[in-house]
Amino acid sequence: MASKFAIRLSKIVLLIKILEVCPIPDLEIERLLTKLRKILLLKRSNLQIDHNLIHFQSALALQCFTNEYIYEETEEETEAVQSLEGALQRSFLNNKELMDYDILCLASYRSLFRYEWTANLTPTPALAHLFERQVEEPSRETLLKEGIPRLNPIKNDVSLAVQNQYEENPYPRWVDTNLGSNNLSVMEVFSNLELKAPSQVNALSKDLQILVAGCGTGQHALDSATRFANNHVTAVDLSLNSLAYAKRKSDELGFTNIDYLQGDLLDLGMLDKKFDIVESVGVLHHMADPILGWRVLASCLKPNGLMLIGVYSELARQSISKVRLMLKPKKASFSKREMLESRRHIIASDDPLIDILQASDDFYSTSSFRDLMFHVQEQCFTLPQIRDILDELGLVFMGFAFSNENIKDKFKSFHPNKSSLYDLNIWHKYEQANPRLFAGMYQFWVQKI
Repeated sequence: MASKFAIRLSKIVLLIKILEVCPIPDLEIERLLTKLRKILLLKRSNLQIDHNLIHFQSALALQCFTNEYIYEETEEETEAVQSLEGALQRSFLNNKELMDYDILCLASYRSLFRYEWTANLTPTPALAHLFERQVEEPSRETLLKEGIPRLNPIKNDVSLAVQNQYEENPYPRWVDTNLGSNNLSVMEVFSNLELKAPSQVNALSKDLQILVAGCGTGQHALDSATRFANNHVTAVDLSLNSLAYAKRKSDELGFTNIDYLQGDLLDLGMLDKKFDIVESVGVLHHMADPILGWRVLASCLKPNGLMLIGVYSELARQSISKVRLMLKPKKASFSKREMLESRRHIIASDDPLIDILQASDDFYSTSSFRDLMFHVQEQCFTLPQIRDILDELGLVFMGFAFSNENIKDKFKSFHPNKSSLYDLNIWHKYEQANPRLFAGMYQFWVQKI
């Protein structure tokens, strides 16, 4: 029986914790949770509810909220959810008791923040954690949006389209992060990453001024704020919803050295400020003119300043581009239903190209899947193109920043000369032999000469 199985699962402490804090990138587990969610909704009137089942249903509701309700939903479930929505609202308006389990079932399909009655409901202890995540935190973000400063109104057509995407789907939606307290010097950071030693680091400010262009929901800004000793971060993004999420998380974690600002990368000159470090990862390839955007970033950098860039590899994303062409309707926008129908098609397919998508963590939440397959704007790069752009902008390649050190170790086994680490021509040949090498994106440091 499904309820007994759910109760057994509720006693696996690690599973419950993972369900509560991050999408689970495993299709077998997704199928299991999708089936359990359906049975626990449709059969709820026949279930014997106890605290263990409540515990599991709460974790499931948090999982679904975090993955933005990416699980398949049948028409039967939709009708049951609509009926449950009406029943709960009537009970609230008539001052009748609302059952915890019914609220949890609803929260497994729809965010509670969307219902006016939840703001006026005092949650029971069993619902406290769920209400914090699904009601109180979104409410705080709504208030925080009012206090975020803004540059010029966004005018560029592509920038507006990208902004709209991330207002609808702030990305990524995260709960916990592995922030360190590194507080290292620039030289120590570069040494740890095996980057080319930067020159004239004494010319940089003692209190490093860091610009994060395209900070999203704040993980990047928080990472930058902890990576270097003595710094202040200015974090800019198109999406006000993403910035509010970032600001809430920063406040919760006690950060005071980050200023958030809404604006277009193209308008950064309005800051009238030069930075010691400029970081922009996963942003330029979503612009109408990435090189123009890169030029704006370079203009914000002090002489001898350092820059971290992350852009898509054309070679690594060939398979994704092919699948996108197979699935994408020829129109400018896509509903959630259409995107999730495409996802179901991918899951059912036995095409080896599609296996690559299922192996990606981005396949397992709505915002990340949209970013992966249905982004409104994307342009990929090759290493020779990057080399030419760096030459044009007066930037020197200092090396790649890898989260997986095995990549660098394998490269060094073929190219033991240390100078090869800083040679984009050699890396280009190595990538041609290993086309999935930069499956995430190229991430690399440069210095302004």
